[in-house]
Amino acid sequence: MAATPTVLIGAGGHAKVLADIIRLSTDLELVAVLDDDSTKHGGTFAGVKIFGSTELLEGRPGNAEACVVGIGRNSIRARYFERARDLGYRLPPVVHPSAVIASDVVFSEGLCAMAGAVVNPGTELGINVVLNTNSAVDHDNHIGDHAHLHPGAILSGGVEVGPYTYIGTNAAVNPYLKIGARSMVGSGAVVTHDIPDGVVAVGVPAKIIRVWDGA
Repeated sequence: MAATPTVLIGAGGHAKVLADIIRLSTDLELVAVLDDDSTKHGGTFAGVKIFGSTELLEGRPGNAEACVVGIGRNSIRARYFERARDLGYRLPPVVHPSAVIASDVVFSEGLCAMAGAVVNPGTELGINVVLNTNSAVDHDNHIGDHAHLHPGAILSGGVEVGPYTYIGTNAAVNPYLKIGARSMVGSGAVVTHDIPDGVVAVGVPAKIIRVWDGA
């Protein structure tokens, strides 16, 4: 079966990692890149032409049938994801060959799992979730739509992460805790108690330092 022609949204660092995973895939072929930075238009990214802004998505650049959103920021990634889905694009999972996802894990459209990511049995992943490099999700977790685990983040068993939430680089969450929607756990934090919606928590143990709009 021929690889599906795919457009990548974004021409930054996060997108660069995804472009490399697409290159390793036998199911997807990167045929076009879109980015709203006009200084990049007409150039190349990962060896592929940057056609122009995301306004061109409707015109199916490169005759793309699938779309991968290479944006790390949750709210922006969600917006482009919804737009591509409304336009009828496939939003396939992009999973590095070294990622380990247990056979019973439930995941949805738009999953991005980087090198070394691990997801253990009984876990459910929402739409458009990012599992960055060497992140670890243990058994029976639930990760909400558009959430992002940064490199090295660790979720113990039975953790619930709300939609649009960030778990920072090398942060760790103890078992059976709940991290609310649109919150941020800072880099290196150790979470020992539930975290509510819409806050930033940092430190060891993690403490709430301010409210946050989840952008």
